[in-house]
Amino acid sequence: MKKTKYILVILLLWATENFAQEKSRSLMDFQQKVKEEKSGMRRAGSPSLKNVQGTPYLSEKFLPSKVYFIDQDKPIEANLRYNAYSDDFEFFQGGNNYVISNMEHIDSIKYFGHNFVHTAYTKKKGGLFGGSTDEMEGFLARLVNGPCSLYKVYSVKFHDAKSAKTGYNDPKPPRFEKETPIYCIQLKNDPHPRVIQSFREKKFLDNFGSLDKKLKKYIKESNIGLKEEDNLIKFIKYYNQQYGNKKRFNP
Repeated sequence: MKKTKYILVILLLWATENFAQEKSRSLMDFQQKVKEEKSGMRRAGSPSLKNVQGTPYLSEKFLPSKVYFIDQDKPIEANLRYNAYSDDFEFFQGGNNYVISNMEHIDSIKYFGHNFVHTAYTKKKGGLFGGSTDEMEGFLARLVNGPCSLYKVYSVKFHDAKSAKTGYNDPKPPRFEKETPIYCIQLKNDPHPRVIQSFREKKFLDNFGSLDKKLKKYIKESNIGLKEEDNLIKFIKYYNQQYGNKKRFNP
C-alpha cells in the first residue's frame, strides 16, 4: 500500500471575505485556505496491499465528491475514495494518499450516491440483566433523512494468509473481504443512531413503541421483507410520512 499520510484539516472561516462566495473549489484550492499538518505515520495495523486479494475500498477510483463544512453553504468539490477497512476518506496529491481528519469541522461528505456523516452510534449487548451498550464512532452512509433516519455502515475485514492444512485444502492468500453491512436508525429523541439488532418483525417493531401493530399491518399488506435494503428504506419512508411528526411512546 502506498504510504498513507494524514492531513490535519482546520477550516479558517475568517481567512478571506469571498471564501463563501466562490461557486466551486478543488481540494487543492481548499488546502491553500487551511492549516496543514502532515505526518508520515501509517494507521496502526494497516496491511500492505502487495499480493493481497480484494480491496479495502468501495471503489478503487477516486470519485467526484462534495465535502460540506459546518456553517458553510457551498461544498468543496474533490475526488475522494472511501477506505471501508480503515474508515477513512482519502484523496491523492503529489504521489501520496492523504486522509481527511478533524471531522468536527465537516458536516457530511457526498460520495458514492450517499451522504456520509461522521458520528457516534450505539449497539446493545445482551445479558442476563439487560446487557450493556457499546458506543462506536465512524462514517455512516445516510440512506434516509427524517424523523426516523436510516444509516448504513460499510466495513471490510482483512484476513491473513492461511496455509493448507491437508492435501485436500488449498492455501488462502491474504485478502480483504466485504462484511455484511450494518444498519442503524435514529428516531427524533435518540441522541445517536443505534444499530438495528434484529430484522425479525416483532423485534424490529419494538423500536417504534405503541405503533408496532399499525406498522405490522403495513408490512403484511405491502408484503415486504425488512432484510432487503430497498424494503427497509421503503418502510422508514412510510413511517416518516405517516407517523414521523406525531408523538410516540418510547419502547
